[in-house]
Amino acid sequence: MEEYNRKKGKQKRIRRIKNKLRKIDKEMMKAKNKEEMDKLEDIANNNKLLPVMFHFENKRKDYQENILRFFALRNLNDYSSSLKKTFNDYMEKHRNADEKEIEEDKRLFNSTIDIIKQVLGENAFGAYDREKNIITNKFSGSVYDSIICAFSMFDNHDIMVHADEIRNKITDVKCNDEEYRDYTYAATGSKNRVIGRIMHIYNIIADIVGKAGAGKTKRTFSNETKEQLWHDGYICPYCNQQILSIDDAEVDHVVAYSNGGETVIENAQLLHRHCNREKSNKEHELDTVEFENEEDDGIEGD
Repeated sequence: MEEYNRKKGKQKRIRRIKNKLRKIDKEMMKAKNKEEMDKLEDIANNNKLLPVMFHFENKRKDYQENILRFFALRNLNDYSSSLKKTFNDYMEKHRNADEKEIEEDKRLFNSTIDIIKQVLGENAFGAYDREKNIITNKFSGSVYDSIICAFSMFDNHDIMVHADEIRNKITDVKCNDEEYRDYTYAATGSKNRVIGRIMHIYNIIADIVGKAGAGKTKRTFSNETKEQLWHDGYICPYCNQQILSIDDAEVDHVVAYSNGGETVIENAQLLHRHCNREKSNKEHELDTVEFENEEDDGIEGD
């Protein structure tokens, strides 16, 4: 019995130490990402539409987490093996964001929420009730990211002039499209479902407004975009092999330019020069390997 108690006491001490280390890690993360944390706080505290659109109070910083979800998932090619890792990678990548970038981010989020409210209404992020066959006002994180990320890729004017058609189509998809419902119902953190549901709504809007950026954006990316995307150890999405030098890389559209893909960093990825030539103008199918089912930890409604 004495030996048992000794082991239990040791296990408790180890748990206390681990908990302290986790708290230290969180504080260090906050310190390194003060500007990003302040950005999330500013949007959460000042955007008056969030209680209306989310249908829940901001307990445990749920608003901040869903705002982060938007920024982390909007760059489709940055998605990692899980939602949590993708969020952490985003915070690390943007820890030195300047004031101009942060202000632009706030403007983008706020304007996107506003146009969604005008086009889809207060239940835009509502989950579909399979038993009652209705769209509820219960917030769904997977429906949320599919809509807000897709809407953010289009000009608000183009969306507004097609508001009725977009609203009717998205309502129909929520209720009747089994593929979309599958993307938003189970294993919602798996890579192919995250990308699949965002692209599903993107393609709906693109078909209606005539493809995002058609006739508005140039076809080729700038060297600045290439430098922003590059980091040591970058893995080419086409061949899944490491790109050794930025000089061996070319910037490629995730959604092909010919299919309406915009020439913006959110739709950009680096490929080996050889891989980009081989891929040509065919839209590269993003990795559809399903990872283990994951809970959307800390995010209401999934």
